Amino acid sequence: MAFALGKAFLAAGHFVAFGSRKPETKNQFHEMVGDESKIYGVQAAIDAGQIIIITIPYSQVAETVRKFANSLKGKVVIDITNPFTAQPNDGSSGAQVTARIIGEKARVVAAFKTNFAETISEPKDSSDKPREVHYAGDDRMLKISSRA
Repeated sequence: MAFALGKAFLAAGHFVAFGSRKPETKNQFHEMVGDESKIYGVQAAIDAGQIIIITIPYSQVAETVRKFANSLKGKVVIDITNPFTAQPNDGSSGAQVTARIIGEKARVVAAFKTNFAETISEPKDSSDKPREVHYAGDDRMLKISSRA
């Protein structure tokens, strides 16, 4: 999903910084993203971006967000993860958990939860209707800007 979203944002003219635990390791992902984007360490990618999209497996979100919580404060964080096998015990959504971990000044929106990587590059579905991206959050202005 990171690659599909990144390619779509690059095609729309946006700068994309991918965060990786091992940015120096050359692999297939490096070849796929091309020269228009950059692959950084996670902290450097967060520092480079205004909008951070969490695309890691849900089981890794709490630990990762906890590690980078201070850097995520005030940034727009789009959580696309789905806690299929690790539902929070209190009935919270994954994005709510992410916002709680970031704490004060968290700006979290849940989005792309019903979209699949294969469909991101196709703006219309098989019946020629525009694809929908559902999103949710507590901050009305943030939802409006995320929609754009």
